[in-house]
Amino acid sequence: MKYNISLMDYFKFYKRTKLEKRTYAGTGYMIKYQLRMNPKRERNILENKLIFLDKYARLISHQYASKELFLTDTTVSGGLLKNSVRKLVVKSSDGQCGEGIIVLDIYKMGEKEIVSTLKKTDNGLIEEFIIQHDSLIKLSPSGPNTVRISTQLYENE
Repeated sequence: MKYNISLMDYFKFYKRTKLEKRTYAGTGYMIKYQLRMNPKRERNILENKLIFLDKYARLISHQYASKELFLTDTTVSGGLLKNSVRKLVVKSSDGQCGEGIIVLDIYKMGEKEIVSTLKKTDNGLIEEFIIQHDSLIKLSPSGPNTVRISTQLYENE
């Protein structure tokens, strides 16, 4: 209670010095900080991949589409089906940590099988498979390695 930490923090915390404990950003502090820096009314951009991709489309270099758009717009689906890697990543627009992701090897599948697979899944985002640089694959070959940089802006500066 004194340091506003959770039980999970405790196991990293109890051996720290008094000075370290006073400067430690525990779970309680981080929740308050995130609520202030990322108000709930604006979090949908970070919580929904489709909203994020659409908002920052000019900075996105790979192809993507909602499942609905993929299934109804042949120009969009045709572009995704012709990607150079010949793989599609199908995932939830609000999923995290790779949960529920399906990778379709479209080189081995017919268009009907791809459409059938998409209709059976609750996942709503289709993306072109990303090939990482060899150095990044060494970090973790199971999925894209990302770097997230937190930026804090002040209105009066």
